[in-house]
Amino acid sequence: MILKSDLIEEFKRIGIKKGDNLLIHSSLSKFKGFIVGGAQVFTDALLEVIGEEGTLVVPIQFSTNSEPSLFENPPVDFADIKKVRENIPFFDKNNNESFYMGVVVENIRRRKNVVISNHPTFAFAAIGKYSSVLCNNHSFDFGFGDNSPLKRIYDLNFKNILFGVNYDNATIFHLAEKRSGTCPIYVDGSNIKLNGDKIFFNRLEVESDTDLFLEIGLTLEKLNLVKKEVIAECEIKIFNSKPAVDIFQKYLEDRFKIYML
Repeated sequence: MILKSDLIEEFKRIGIKKGDNLLIHSSLSKFKGFIVGGAQVFTDALLEVIGEEGTLVVPIQFSTNSEPSLFENPPVDFADIKKVRENIPFFDKNNNESFYMGVVVENIRRRKNVVISNHPTFAFAAIGKYSSVLCNNHSFDFGFGDNSPLKRIYDLNFKNILFGVNYDNATIFHLAEKRSGTCPIYVDGSNIKLNGDKIFFNRLEVESDTDLFLEIGLTLEKLNLVKKEVIAECEIKIFNSKPAVDIFQKYLEDRFKIYML
């Protein structure tokens, strides 16, 4: 059994402090024993530790509001693509469902003081000092690029904390993919509401390779840029945004140069 008071004590022990800015990814099922109050108490404890001067942000990712010809799990039959595209609900950040993002994300996005960015697929939800700074003016094209919350998270050098998940879940690495200029670009799209009508609007995105996130995570560990902790048998990784993005961006650029030789 894990109480809110236990979480507060443990969060402080692993180095989370008042005024911290955090981008988190979490799997509460990795904690041994149940957290009394679940995601609500987990989030309350984090917010209490960082205080009003801190910021807590999570990616939401409304993955079903995207181009159905790209769906893989399950794939859409070619004959049904048009029908599926027409029937996807338009973007509504308060009611669209996120998938595979976890109960903490769902808890945060429902809070009254949350600010959610206006991206139909790659939205972010933030609470705290920099919530509006992060989530305003989220570019429709390249949802993880330089006109997205990730760039502001980078500029403010947020701490990334992975609670029970691995580096392939670390959203911050997507910024390096876009900035490197080495990754393929593809056409995606989403249903949005414009002048009262639902339209499917195409946008550009960068193709991602999350297997490389695992590689760069191990590189950061070798450079002693990752702090590893454990709470109730849940493995935790903590690292700063700027060095993570800079190192991964250089890795991608150097890798591309080798391929071009």
